[in-house]
Amino acid sequence: MTTKHQILAQYPELELTPYGDFMVKQEFIEQYEIIDFHTHCLTSVASMVPKPFRKAKSNFVNSSFFDLSCYPGKIQNFDFERVAYRTWPQTTYSKYGLKTLAELFALSGVIPLLQNATIERANRDMKQNGISKMVLLPIQGENGAETEDLIEQTRDYSDLLFFGSIHPNEQNIQEKIDKYISRGIKGFKIAPHVWNIDADDKRVINLLGYLNDTKLPVITCSGLAIPNSFKHLPKSLIKSMNTQSISRFIPVLKKLPDINLIFAHAGLEQNDELIELMKQYPSINADVSTQTAENIKKMITKLGTHRLLFGSDYPFFNQAFPILSVLKASQSDDERQKIFSGNAKRILSL
Repeated sequence: MTTKHQILAQYPELELTPYGDFMVKQEFIEQYEIIDFHTHCLTSVASMVPKPFRKAKSNFVNSSFFDLSCYPGKIQNFDFERVAYRTWPQTTYSKYGLKTLAELFALSGVIPLLQNATIERANRDMKQNGISKMVLLPIQGENGAETEDLIEQTRDYSDLLFFGSIHPNEQNIQEKIDKYISRGIKGFKIAPHVWNIDADDKRVINLLGYLNDTKLPVITCSGLAIPNSFKHLPKSLIKSMNTQSISRFIPVLKKLPDINLIFAHAGLEQNDELIELMKQYPSINADVSTQTAENIKKMITKLGTHRLLFGSDYPFFNQAFPILSVLKASQSDDERQKIFSGNAKRILSL
C-alpha cells in the first residue's frame, strides 16, 4: 500500500505540512513568482453544494485536502505520472468502481473538502506553497450569487484575484457583465460540465459572444476527465463529461476565432486533441492544472511556453503536484518564469 512517506521518498522536492498536505520545498521554487490561475473555494461554488452543507467549517487547521479529495481519492490510487494524479478502475462493476462513482457524484469526499475550502484557508495554503497570487474562479449556478459573494469576501485580500461567472440561461447578460467589470473582475469563467450544457450549445455561444466583446480572458473547463479505459459509466456521467469534449469547441472557435479563451486542465485526457486545436487557433491558451509532466513537456515542445499557464484546481488538488509537474517538464528558468507567472501577468494585465 502506498504511503505519504513513500511519495516523499520518490519525490524529494516535496515535504508535508503539519496537517498532512504536500508542499514543494522552498529551495526549489523561491526564485520564481507563481500565480495560480485556477483555484476555487466554497464561496465560488456555493450553489452547487446542497443547502445543508453550504456553511464553512471554521476550524480547518487539521484537515488535509489530499486526504479529502476525490483526486486521488484514496492514497493507494495516487499516481503522479497520470492525468489528475490518480489511477482509475477498469469498470464500475467492482468495489473500486463503485467507490469511484460515489466520489465523482460528490457522495463522498467533495462536500467536506469544500466546507474546509474557506478564503482564509486558501490564503494560508498559497503562502505555504510559495504562490504570490491566486485567481479564484466562481461557477455561477442558475440561481446562485457566487460572483457577487466572491467579490465581497475577497476585497480585503490583495493577493487574491477573481473572475466573474454568468450562467448561460441568464436573461440580463450585458447588465451583469457591466456590473462585474465595474467591481474589478479580471476575466470570466464558464463550466459546461457543471451546468450540464454543451460547450457548443447556442446559449453558451451567445454568452461567449458577449464575453468576447469585453476582450477579457475567458477560462473554460475542457476535455474528458475520465479515461476511456473506465468502462460501464452511467449515461448521465458520460453526457456530463461530453459537454466539454474538445470537439465541441470547434464550432465555438469557428464563430469566435479571436476569443481570448483559456482551456483549463489542458484538455484533461484529451491533451493531444487540444494541442492540435491550439495549433489552429493562436488566440487560445491553456492552464496545465492536473496535467502530467510528460504532457506539459509535450506542449512546450509543440506549442512553446508563451501560451501555457500554471494552475492547480485547488482545493481539489494539492498545489504541490502541479508545481512539481511544471518543474519536471521545463528545461530552463525562462520556461518556468513564463509558465508560473509571466504569461498570466500578460493575460491579466498585471
